[in-house]
Amino acid sequence: MTDFARFDSAEKWLEIPVEVFGNQLTQSGIREAVARIAATPGKELVNLGSHEQYCYPFYARCLSDHLERLRLMAELMAEAGYSSVFPAESPESCF
Repeated sequence: MTDFARFDSAEKWLEIPVEVFGNQLTQSGIREAVARIAATPGKELVNLGSHEQYCYPFYARCLSDHLERLRLMAELMAEAGYSSVFPAESPESCF
């Protein structure tokens, strides 16, 4: 299932399809999702996301392993041959 994130590109709001949100899956769920994505033939673009508030210890729903989840997503995607691009650097690359 694909969710959408909204991103302000300074010119307009963009709805970016996001396949994996790090705050919604456990580390094992992230491993499964990335394995599924990596096994999809011709899959050149994958948008990953998360919500920064899950890092803050004062946030009621803080996830103690949130930064580890983000690191894991980045490492697994790199191992699968993907490289990182941030929306602020290249909004059009997110589609």
